[in-house]
Formats: sequence, C-alpha cells, structure tokens
Amino acid sequence: MRNEESGHLRVYEHKFIPSLLQTDAYARAHVTKILSWRGAMGSFETAISELESLQRQLRENWRRYTFLVDELALYTKVCATGDMAAQLAHLEYVATLPNVELGVVPSDAEPAVWPSASFWLHETHVRVDALTGERQRVVDPRQVAEYHRAFHAVAVCAAYGATARGLIVMAAEYWDQLSG
Repeated sequence: MRNEESGHLRVYEHKFIPSLLQTDAYARAHVTKILSWRGAMGSFETAISELESLQRQLRENWRRYTFLVDELALYTKVCATGDMAAQLAHLEYVATLPNVELGVVPSDAEPAVWPSASFWLHETHVRVDALTGERQRVVDPRQVAEYHRAFHAVAVCAAYGATARGLIVMAAEYWDQLSG
C-alpha cells in the first residue's frame, strides 16, 4: 500500500512526525520502538529501507502532499534531544517544498472532530495506523468519505505557511534549550 496510488496524498498525524517527513535519527528511533514493542527487531533494516523509499518519493514534484500534524507531535520526544531539534529544522525545510502543504494544528484548536488515529488518505482508500504500528486499509466508500470529512474538519483549524513555521520554530527552540 504505497503512496504512489494517489496523486494527492493527505496525511494526518496526531502524535508523531509523519514518516515521510522524518529525519534518519528520528525514523530509526521511532521504528526501533515500534519493532521492539512487537518483538520484531529482525525486520528493522527492511522497515528502514521501505521508509527511505517512501521519503524519496516526497521529492517527486508531480505528486502533491498535504500533511496535518498536531502541535503535540512537535513536542513528543522520540529520539535524543539534539536529534529532535534537527527533526524540526528538517520539518521547517520540508514545509517550503512546492509540492508539500504542511498544516500544524495548534493545541488550542477546536475542530469539529479529533480523529483518534493517524491516517493516510488516498482518493479511494485510507490507511489507518494502529497503536502498535499495525496498519488497516479502509476501502468502504462511506468510511473513506468520513475520513475525508474528518481531514477537512482538522485542516480548517490548522496553521499554514509562516504561522506553521513559527510553531515549528518555537518547538525547535524548546528542544535546543533542553539540549543546552
């Protein structure tokens, strides 16, 4: 279930930086925690290789991406403090790519609905990320439409452009102060 199935991929992530936007250090720490929890560390290199392949696709300008990230994700410690600051600098850079729209949902936002899981929204299906890193594929048209509605409900509350980058910079300063 790769993202080439969609010309416009929409991703909502409430607690972590979306995998397509992760630095190497962040991705390795995140994958390690998930696979360790599942007792599946033997598949580490395969998981990292798949992630790197997906991240290369981000640079393909013909594909559009819209990412919604809750502000909480900017403050969720996944890797070493210095690596968190580097992750946010990378996120700030990615937000300037011409095929990427990045929305940061402020902690005080009040969307009509808060999705309970992260998801990748394609035109015809949805990939829902479960607690332990497992993924579900939703194909029922009514359910897919529901995810589209939820994405829109959150998107209208997000900050974009300079305002989103300002929230990212504030979080990066927080991590810089901690790494002191």
